[in-house]
Formats: sequence, C-alpha cells, structure tokens
Amino acid sequence: MLYEAIAHVEHTLVEPSGVARWVLAAVVAFAIAVAAASWAWPAAEMRIPALLYLFSVPIKEAGTLSLMVSVPTVAAGAVTDRFMGRITNVMLMVAVLMGAASAVGVLFGAALVPSMHPEIIKGLLGLILLVATVRLTVTPER
Repeated sequence: MLYEAIAHVEHTLVEPSGVARWVLAAVVAFAIAVAAASWAWPAAEMRIPALLYLFSVPIKEAGTLSLMVSVPTVAAGAVTDRFMGRITNVMLMVAVLMGAASAVGVLFGAALVPSMHPEIIKGLLGLILLVATVRLTVTPER
C-alpha cells in the first residue's frame, strides 16, 4: 500500500466474479475473523487489504465496507466475551461510552473522506500496517 501511494499505481491480485466472488468473500471473512479473534489482531488490518487486493475495492470504499463488516463481528465477539466473564460491568460502561463517542467521531471522519486523496489514505494505512508489523516482530513478549 505504501509503495502504491508513493508510485501512484494500483494493484489487484485477483478479481473474481460470479459465485467465485461470493465464495472467496465468505472464506476470507471467516479466516480473518478466526485469526483476529484468536490472535487479538484488529480485523480491519487484514480486511482492508483483502478488499483492496482480492476484490479491487477502492480504498475509501474498503474502509467503509470494513466498518460495516465489523458490526456483526465485534458484536459476536463482545457478547461471547461477556458470557465468558471477561468483560466486567465497569469495562462494559467504558465500552458503551467509547462506542457512543466513536459513533459521533465517525460522523466527523466520514465528512472528511471526500476531501482526502485516496493515495494519502492508502499511504497512511500502509505506513500504519508497516509500523505495526515491525513492532509486533521486534518487540519481545513480556
């Protein structure tokens, strides 16, 4: 992504159509959800590149679609964690307050999207993913 932003190019690995598109979408979504849940990774860090490179979705739309997919994914994970006793009442209130503030913040962020150049968005996301990868790779476990 960082290379594409700097070089002003676009790449797509595959662009399936028909039934293959739906099957690939289901398989990729399932794999990302399992990986994100088991390894405590943010699913968007995997979902946005999948949308870009497997389905040829433009970066602005990929971010929006990733958020839409996150709703049932996060809800299922939160309900499961709550039933397993991992989320206390205090933390639940923190999450509700953060969720409300995030909902308002999304309105402001969405208003900025039309003025953002796709290469800037892709470059920033690529840089964030690169830094996250380096940090996960070189930071020793505690």
